[in-house]
Amino acid sequence: MIISAFILMLGSAAVCLASLRSMRGDAIGLPLVAIGTFIFLYAVQPLMLLESGDAGAFLTKRQFAWAMIVPAVMLPCFVWGWNRERPRFRLKRRAPWNPVALWNFGFVTAVIGLSFYIVFLHRSGGIVHAFSKAHGEAMAWQGNSAYLYGGMWWVVSGEAMMMFASSRFKVGGWRRAAFILLIAAYLADGLLTSSRGALFSGCAAIFAGLSISRRKLPSLRQAFALLTVLGFGALMMVGYRGVLHLGNNGQQAPSFWKALDASSAVGATSVAHDTTGMEFVVSGAILSTVDQMQKYDLGLRWIYFLALNPIPRLLWPGKHYPKSPGITNVDIRELTGLRTDSGFAPGIVGNVYVEFGLGEAIFFYWFGRLSRRLFAAAWLFQSLISFCAYVMLYALSLNIFAQGFNTLFVGFGYSMIPVVLYALVSRVGRRQATAFAGRPEFPGLPEKGHVQCSS
Repeated sequence: MIISAFILMLGSAAVCLASLRSMRGDAIGLPLVAIGTFIFLYAVQPLMLLESGDAGAFLTKRQFAWAMIVPAVMLPCFVWGWNRERPRFRLKRRAPWNPVALWNFGFVTAVIGLSFYIVFLHRSGGIVHAFSKAHGEAMAWQGNSAYLYGGMWWVVSGEAMMMFASSRFKVGGWRRAAFILLIAAYLADGLLTSSRGALFSGCAAIFAGLSISRRKLPSLRQAFALLTVLGFGALMMVGYRGVLHLGNNGQQAPSFWKALDASSAVGATSVAHDTTGMEFVVSGAILSTVDQMQKYDLGLRWIYFLALNPIPRLLWPGKHYPKSPGITNVDIRELTGLRTDSGFAPGIVGNVYVEFGLGEAIFFYWFGRLSRRLFAAAWLFQSLISFCAYVMLYALSLNIFAQGFNTLFVGFGYSMIPVVLYALVSRVGRRQATAFAGRPEFPGLPEKGHVQCSS
C-alpha cells in the first residue's frame, strides 16, 4: 500500500510537470514551485523515514499511505486549475503614469521598511546582539509590533514597484546600486536568521519581477535550475542553522551530509518521545485526526485571523481569537499520540485539510485558476497592483506550499499596503488632471514614452 502510494505521488508530479509549457510563462508560474515542494514533502521525506526505519514510529501504514495519496490528488487539481485558465491576452489602453515617480516611491517604501526593521533590531539590543543566536532567538519578538519586524516585506514590495517602473525607463547609476543594496540587506537578514523563506522570497521576487518587467520568458529548464539551487540552499540553511549567526558560541558546523539530513530525518530522541516537526508526519497526523473527528474549520480560523490580526496589541492588549470548530493540537495528540514541535508547519495539504477536508480539491483548483489569472494580468501590465501582487505571491509561494496557505496572509497583506496606497493616490491625481484638462480641445493627458534616466 505504501509503495503504491509512493508511485502515485511520483506519477502525479511527473504528469503535472509534463503539462507545463515555457511559451505560456509556466517557468515563472506557481506550479513549478508546487511540484518541487510536493516532491520533497510527500516523496523525499517519507522515503527517508522508510530508509531509516522510523516510518512506523509516528504513523500507521494506512496513515502513512494516506499522507501521500491526498497530496498526489491535490497537486493535479492545482495544476489543472492553472492550465485550465486561458485568459484573453488582450491589450488595454493603460492610464498614464510617471515611471520615475513610481521608482522613487518604491525606493522610499523599501527604505522605510528597512528602517522599521533597524528600529526593531535596536529594540532587540542592537544588531550584534539581535543576530547573536540561531534563527533570531535573541530578537525581542514578543515585546515589539509585527509592524516593525515585518518591515522587511516592504523592502520586497518596494523592489517590485521599482521593477515595474523600470519597464518604462532605463535604470542606471545610483538607482541600480540602491536596488542591489536593498535586496542584499534583505538576503543578509535571511542568512543571519537562517530563514528559508527569506532566501527564497528575495531571489524569487527578483526572478519573477525582472522576467515580467523585461518581457523575457525564461525556459522551464532555466527556472528548474534556479529553483533547485534555491531549494538546496534552503535545506542547507536548516542544517547549518546553529552556526548562521553573529558571534561564536563554541558550536562547530556540522558535516555536509549531517546538515543535509537535518531537514528530512528525525532523531532518536524525537522517536522516543513521539515528537517531531517534520512536515510529512505532521500532515499525516492532521489528515488522520480530521478524518476520525469530522471537524472542520470551514475557513473561520482564517477569517478570525484576517479580521483581528491587523489590530496592534498596543491598542488591544487582551487580544485573543475566538475558538474555531476544527481540530486542535490536543485532538492530534489524543488520537495519534504525536506531540508536535513548537512552530511546526503542516504544509499546505494539512493546513487546508483542517478547513475543508477532501473539499480542498476545489480549493486547490480555484487557487490554481486565480493565480494564473493574476499572472496574466501582471504579464500584460494591467496595473501596478496586479504586477506587485503576483510578484509577492510568487515570492511567498515556497512558504505557502511548504508551511501552509495561511502564511500568505501577513506577508502579502502587509507588503501590499504601500502599493495600494500609491495606486489610489495616483488614480485620484489622474482624475483631477483629466477633469482640469477635460475640455474638448484637451482630450486628456498623453501617455509617457520611453524615458532615459541614468542617475
